Amino acid sequence: MNKIITYAVITPFALALAYGGKHIAHVKCVEGALDMQCRKNYQGYQRAESVEVPWWNPIPGAEYACSAKLVFNGGETDVSFTAKEARLSDLAADDWDVNLGFWGWLGDDYRIMNVQVK
Repeated sequence: MNKIITYAVITPFALALAYGGKHIAHVKCVEGALDMQCRKNYQGYQRAESVEVPWWNPIPGAEYACSAKLVFNGGETDVSFTAKEARLSDLAADDWDVNLGFWGWLGDDYRIMNVQVK
């Protein structure tokens, strides 16, 4: 009986920890891809202040509707954008770079599209 109670307590905690870690890697990978996209295409870009990414998307490979606060030389700007998981076929695309940072090794890489100022 003690084993059942122990597993009943440990299992939800372990699942929450695993999916929490996976979400952190997910957000950091989207942030890394956004950072690369902005450094490449937007003059005066300094850094991403904050990035909001949905927790989960039921359709694998689907697009995530995200938002971020970006810091430019002139101040902060709120933007919305779409992050889509990159596939092997995307390697040939000119507008996509691989995120080889720490989080890029733990999570997926993303393509950033449809960046719009709010």
